[in-house]
Amino acid sequence: MREYFIAAKNYASAALRKDSSSSDANFVMALALGRLSLIAGTRERIVLARDIKRYAEISIRQNPSNFKPYHVLGKWNYEVSNLNVAERSIAKIIYGGLPAASLKQSIYYFEKSRNLNPAFLLNYLELARAYHRNNDPEKARELLHTLLSLPNMIYDDNRVKTTASELLGKWQ
Repeated sequence: MREYFIAAKNYASAALRKDSSSSDANFVMALALGRLSLIAGTRERIVLARDIKRYAEISIRQNPSNFKPYHVLGKWNYEVSNLNVAERSIAKIIYGGLPAASLKQSIYYFEKSRNLNPAFLLNYLELARAYHRNNDPEKARELLHTLLSLPNMIYDDNRVKTTASELLGKWQ
């Protein structure tokens, strides 16, 4: 998978060279870096974290109605706020720390993405995880039920629905 994510990063770089003010090009760079960070080691994840946030924020500045970078910032806040003590220490010692992140901000950004595009199923799944981690299992289950009632829109929606069903069974 790493090769695919690196290829995505290279394509995003090419798009940014062509038009650095493009909301979509900045979003794709944030997404490619985010995917890389999910399979990276601690040090690489910490290095990538700053750029993921930066590209997502640029994407929003270029097009505030683009739901995708809000989703990326929701996931970014979720992951960064979930770093363990060792990872935070490495970030602080070697890289001077990371920008502030919180579960509250994660929920805010996921909700913003949902308001802009209520048909994006993956966002419901990630928002449900955030509410569950925020000790609101009822809201989390409600979101998963909503997700399961929505029609599939993209190729990945079957997988998202399978994961949602599994989480519902686990969280009952």
